[in-house]
Amino acid sequence: MGFTCELTVLYSFTYRAELDSGLIEYEKDTVLLGRYDGAVSHNPEEVQAWRWLDLPSVLAGVEEKPEEYTVWFRAAVARVAEAILKEEIQKKDSLCAHHE
Repeated sequence: MGFTCELTVLYSFTYRAELDSGLIEYEKDTVLLGRYDGAVSHNPEEVQAWRWLDLPSVLAGVEEKPEEYTVWFRAAVARVAEAILKEEIQKKDSLCAHHE
């Protein structure tokens, strides 16, 4: 996507899914989390489509139109959201503690 950022390993999981095309995905995935706030420059030979969304929009999209998201993403998104929210709460707590 044309950028770099520091990544933290959240967790790994294995999933199996039978797709509409008759293919079967059986994969072990490792989920990484990073933060980036800048321009994105994707390579169209590698990326068919992409969107940059805030967390509430992602969660709503997966809930409302799950078919627009890959199987592995749907399997991972709740746990990723939990990690992001936990990190944001810890940041607020540390800021509060810093100012006391």
